[in-house]
Amino acid sequence: MLSTQKTASFVYTNRIISIPCQGKEKLVELIKKYIDQVNPNSSIDDYYFYYEGNKIELSNYEKTIEENEFGKYESFVLSVEKNIKIIQCPKCNYGDCVVSLLNYKTTFYNFELKHYRLI
Repeated sequence: MLSTQKTASFVYTNRIISIPCQGKEKLVELIKKYIDQVNPNSSIDDYYFYYEGNKIELSNYEKTIEENEFGKYESFVLSVEKNIKIIQCPKCNYGDCVVSLLNYKTTFYNFELKHYRLI
């Protein structure tokens, strides 16, 4: 018989946060509880969540905890990875540069190709 009282442990950069939850609770609600504790100004889209090394697909977020593969356990561990947004210069494919965001404008400079680009 499945227990409805569960504990989810979120691991992010060697920090573990345990959150009690109910098996009938949606995964998205559990993730929101975690985000509220870590950084209330961020959103679900700012993170990736993994179970046993496999990324949890967005389609599973609307399922209850018991409907997900880890839902059969009373306690489970979810790994968290920050979603890094990559900005590339539209002029070249070279990746290492300095990006400045000022007054809603993006400036790329210090490229190996030595060009300067304002967007």
